[in-house]
Amino acid sequence: MVWLLPLGDEQHPKERDSITVSGIQFRLEHEPPTVPFTVSEAHDAAQEHSECRIDECGRKRSAFLVLVLAGAVMPDRRLERVLNDD
Repeated sequence: MVWLLPLGDEQHPKERDSITVSGIQFRLEHEPPTVPFTVSEAHDAAQEHSECRIDECGRKRSAFLVLVLAGAVMPDRRLERVLNDD
């Protein structure tokens, strides 16, 4: 399996080549899940990613959407733009 990581064009070629293992691990930990969360998993993920921004963390966003659909969370109207971007 090969992971393709998006890199901005503004980065210097040497900087592009110096992706760290911790940087890759961080990105993978915040990616949305490959299969939908159960409500219980969504609850756990939401707690684990409570410090993340919902517009920057795919895992938190996925968890939040599951909890909204399950009726466990009532979203703030200000989040509608972020949630509708998916």
